[in-house]
Amino acid sequence: MGSDTASNTRTAPIPGRCTKSMRKFKIIVVILLGTIVYFLVRPSNKKLIADLNSKKGTTVKVNAAYKLGERKEKTAIVPLLTHILDPSTSTSIRYKGMTVCYARLVALRKISGIKFPTTLKQYDVDTAAANFYLNWARKENYIKSGDIDLKYYR
Repeated sequence: MGSDTASNTRTAPIPGRCTKSMRKFKIIVVILLGTIVYFLVRPSNKKLIADLNSKKGTTVKVNAAYKLGERKEKTAIVPLLTHILDPSTSTSIRYKGMTVCYARLVALRKISGIKFPTTLKQYDVDTAAANFYLNWARKENYIKSGDIDLKYYR
């Protein structure tokens, strides 16, 4: 009888090693926590739109335009066109030498899906491209004809 009970016993898992189900559970928890942290840390579209016209600095404006363009946020078309001829240049290592005008034009290119016929000017104000995307926004009824006029930024 003693030998029968020994063959029916289960072997305990080795301490310090995970079973397959425990490994799956850990992976699911890590993915879930990563997703939660991503959405908690990620700035909202409202905050990014507010940053477009903030007085915080050039890098904040360039970063906001970049992120809104990546998200293809259609509600940001009017704020992107407002003060689009801003010649301020970023000094951040990530956006070194990029003007606010260029960042906004790239964001509008991503949102619209229409590429400007020539290369965008990265280090200067590009009024031709600004007019191009302003006319596109008017044609697509994102803005009315008198809402935004291009004025040189001072």
